Amino acid sequence: MTATTHLSLPLIAAGQAQKHVTHNEALLALDALVHCAVKEKGVAAPPGTPAEGDRYIVAAAPTGAWTGKAGQVAAWQDGAWRFYAPQAGWIAFVVDELQLYHFDGSAWAPGVLAITSLQNLTFLGVGTTADATNPFSTKLNNVLHAAKMVAEGGTGDLRVKLSKETAAKTASYLFQTNFSARAEFGLAGDDDFHLKVSPDGAAWTEALLVDRATGTVSLPAGATSVTPAAGTNSTAVATTAFVDAGAIREAGQCRLAKSGSNLVLSRRNGHRIVIGGVVQTIPSAGVSLAAAGLTPDTTYFIYASMNAGAMTLEASTTGHATDATTGVEIKAGDASRTLVGMARPIAGPAWQDTAKQRFVRSWFNRRREILTNGFTADRSTSSATDVELNAEIRLEFLAWPDDTLMTNHSGTIYSNTVPTTAITRHKLDGAATLPLNAYTQMDVAFAGYYSSGDSVSAISAEGYHYVGLMGASVGGATCNWQWATFHFRGVLL
Repeated sequence: MTATTHLSLPLIAAGQAQKHVTHNEALLALDALVHCAVKEKGVAAPPGTPAEGDRYIVAAAPTGAWTGKAGQVAAWQDGAWRFYAPQAGWIAFVVDELQLYHFDGSAWAPGVLAITSLQNLTFLGVGTTADATNPFSTKLNNVLHAAKMVAEGGTGDLRVKLSKETAAKTASYLFQTNFSARAEFGLAGDDDFHLKVSPDGAAWTEALLVDRATGTVSLPAGATSVTPAAGTNSTAVATTAFVDAGAIREAGQCRLAKSGSNLVLSRRNGHRIVIGGVVQTIPSAGVSLAAAGLTPDTTYFIYASMNAGAMTLEASTTGHATDATTGVEIKAGDASRTLVGMARPIAGPAWQDTAKQRFVRSWFNRRREILTNGFTADRSTSSATDVELNAEIRLEFLAWPDDTLMTNHSGTIYSNTVPTTAITRHKLDGAATLPLNAYTQMDVAFAGYYSSGDSVSAISAEGYHYVGLMGASVGGATCNWQWATFHFRGVLL
């Protein structure tokens, strides 16, 4: 054996003369090949004025002093070119490309294919420098992610996964202009899907929200309705209408109700409400409002607003209006306050919501309100015209202008005069006419007859109302409405 296997370093033979020559040849080869860094790759002609130690990877069709040395490492040593034929597995760093190459047995190829796994790297920068803030950084013009096909042992699918630690954290894509944020979408601060935009990277407007539980889409910043041009298809028009209606419907996922001595705005069918054109999260414990300082027997509108990041409620006699931009019902002249309900305190002051007095109404997620009342003693009249039998049986309530009221009475009426005719009517707010347009009329005897009647009316005026039970006796005989059996009921729809 006259040379080493991998680098072909010449070996000194036993009894060889001029051993220093062979030894120096081996040192020159080591100097050229160990930590091999060539100036260029694929050079065909030798440079005219090489510096001592310059190295090159010779091109496929070399000329001049490099003829016949294709693919070899050429090194300028001791004023002459020395050539080293590569073997499979050799690695060389090409300085002008800042690139590692390996020899695969027939040609030089980029990269180091033997490295198939990089684990637990602290930083990785592609085309740029990674740092502690951005430990994985790239500076590129295009990025391609391709699915591993079934024929290659994959599934043919491709998913990009972002996983955050808890619901309160963020997993999102952030889009920037010259490193200033302009748009973001993902799970931002909770598990709902958000899309928001910014003109400057500081002030943000949420444009779209998808509820994680229901899939309901809302547009917190509102939707622009367009007047369809001639020829616009019906699907486009219907879609616009649907988006607008959806934005308004989902403006408040909450309900206002009396809880203990307070009013409480709590979550209902979600946990979002639009305030000031921005989607806000309703606290899990709800938002409370006491009646202290308010005037009894006064109807107040209840508004939600944000104060230093905290949601609060206020009671105001100022009415409400529809915000032209968002479609949300707001305090008239103040878009920072969103209408959530209506309430009327009684003496104390104290909030009241009973079957006799429905004095707390929610603007969002309204429910049927049941009213019921009765007499504490028999009530009578001999009036031939309608009179309120007694105020104690009134059904009192707050109504929105699109509410419908259904009322019903039932019970026994009797008279000492036989025969006589008793009339029972329902009247709204003591009106002389019959807006509810319903009454019962029957002949009664001393033993009594059972009376019942129903009425339905749309409520057009917003605020406080009552329905009274009216009675009359045709002919002037005294008629009695029996307290033990008589009931007055209502339902607000």
